[in-house]
This record gives sequence, structure tokens and C-alpha cells, in this order.
Amino acid sequence: MKKWRCIVCGYIHEGETPPDVCPVCGVGPEEFEEIEEPELSEERSSPQQIVIIGNGAAGMEAARTIRELNSQAEVKVFTEEPFHFYSRIQLTKFIGEKLPPEKLLIHPPEWYREQNIRVFPEN
Repeated sequence: MKKWRCIVCGYIHEGETPPDVCPVCGVGPEEFEEIEEPELSEERSSPQQIVIIGNGAAGMEAARTIRELNSQAEVKVFTEEPFHFYSRIQLTKFIGEKLPPEKLLIHPPEWYREQNIRVFPEN
């Protein structure tokens, strides 16, 4: 499966072709470049513990990439927001009640459980 990176916001898309529209920043397929997977070894005596500050595009891309490269690392994301990573571009549709809350999320809550990424929102 090919991977494509949005050169505007860094979003990663998996598929044979880039998406028609970036779900994070809204640009078209011409703003995507194909990326190659780095080959890194996971050999370690104990799992890495990684803390990410911020639940935005950069933080979530870091968490996703870390998990992809290291299935054993303990990944924790701390955020001031009470919600999982969501599309800021789609906020106007959400506020205008044309988009249900679950469609605003970039990844559904089960994705975090499946990826073993723990998010600590501000309460």
C-alpha cells in the first residue's frame, strides 16, 4: 500500500492514489507526495516511553509514525483539549450543524486503542 504526505499539513494518507481532498487542511491531490517507508529496527532491551505534547496535526502524526516504526513503545499524548484530534477545517460545518460530531474526528476513539496510543485530555 502506498503512502502519501500532504506537503501543506503533513497528513498521511494510505492508498494507491492521494485523496481528492486532505481531511485536515482541505488541499487537493496535487499537494500530496508519495513517501517511502524507513527501515528501522525495533530491537531494544526495554520499551521506549514517549511523551507527546499536543493533540494537533503534528502531535498525532508523531504518534502515528512512532507506532508504525515501533510497536513496543509506550506512547502518551497530553493535550489541553478535551477531545481527540479533529479536523479544524470542518469546524464551520460542525458549528452550522451540517456535520455530526463523530465526522469531525480524524481518527475514531477505537483507533487510539488499536494503536495503543494513550491520550490524556485536560479535564
